[in-house]
Parts: sequence; structure tokens; C-alpha cells
Amino acid sequence: LQAPEGLVAATRQSVAHAHQWPLEQLELKVTVDDPTPNPDSFLFNGIVLHGAAWSGNTLAIVEHEKLSTVLPQVRFTWVRRSDGAAGGGEDDSLVSTPVYLDSSRQQFLFQVQLPQPSNMKQENKRVWTQRGTCLTVWSSAGQSEE
Repeated sequence: LQAPEGLVAATRQSVAHAHQWPLEQLELKVTVDDPTPNPDSFLFNGIVLHGAAWSGNTLAIVEHEKLSTVLPQVRFTWVRRSDGAAGGGEDDSLVSTPVYLDSSRQQFLFQVQLPQPSNMKQENKRVWTQRGTCLTVWSSAGQSEE
């Protein structure tokens, strides 16, 4: 894709138009290897997770030399934000994770929320930043690069 951020914006606009919802009320929910069909979701293959592993539907600390892994099918679902969520506090179970075009990390696209293990609290979220955890949407081989 020439402009992946444009594709994500188009999926948001499509869902907003289909339901007659304002764009500002939509938020992106990201799930990995989720078989549940949903007409408001879009499936992506080949997304690479860097600086973490994926285990039990959450981020996991890398316990081996492999620094990146190709995720199973990733589902982007646009959901309507509830009225109370607009000004609410942060969810301790989710980590803001940057998405870059490729492993050079020169072109930032957008951010997604990924679940972290339930035993990690809000103050432990910095571990993901220190490890350089991110997603990339493009690799020349479609495989893990490291």
C-alpha cells in the first residue's frame, strides 16, 4: 500500500457513514487472531510486532533472541465510543503502541491500544516504551526482520 494511514482513515469513514455516526465518536479496537465476524471490522495479515512477543492475547516480554514476530491475523474494528468514555481515565490493561510503515520507524502512521498482561499496572507501561515496542505494517519479505 502506498498510504496505509489513508486506508485506516477510509475504513473509519466507511463505518461512520454506514451507521450515520460522527467520526469523532469512533475509536479503533485492535484484536489479534480473533475469529469473530463483524461487518465493522477489517482484517490485516503480515503486521509485525517489535520489542515484544504475543502470548495469550496480550503483549508479552520477549524471553528469547528474536526481537520481532509476525502477528496472526489482526482485526481493526471501529466502535462507537460511549458517552462516559470521552473524558474517562486510562485503561490499565491497554498500552498505546505506535504503528510505523516499516522497521526503519521513520514514518509514523497512527497509534493503537494493545492489551498487556493483567499483572502489569499503569506504572509498568514504560517497559514497553523502553523495549521499543511497536507495530510495522510493511516488510519486504512479509516475515519477521530480526
